Amino acid sequence: MPEKTFEQKILLFASLKERMGKSQIAVQVVEGSDLASFLHGLFSQYPELEPFSRSLIVSINQKFADTEQVIQRGDEIALFPPVSGG
Repeated sequence: MPEKTFEQKILLFASLKERMGKSQIAVQVVEGSDLASFLHGLFSQYPELEPFSRSLIVSINQKFADTEQVIQRGDEIALFPPVSGG
């Protein structure tokens, strides 16, 4: 039986937004995927984001997410590059 997927909108900020030339992208997500699996799929669909893979900050529904969190249809997912400042 084929896996069920859904389209998930992803908000992009700062240099990620600049890299993609837009503030939002859409990603196909397999139902029941955790954040780690989601990110693997994200980088497959958008290889230009791969350079950020080790330092990406992810929020789900406006809370920092860990790699075991399951992505649900309708979640608000936002990606941020690492932040530095003084």
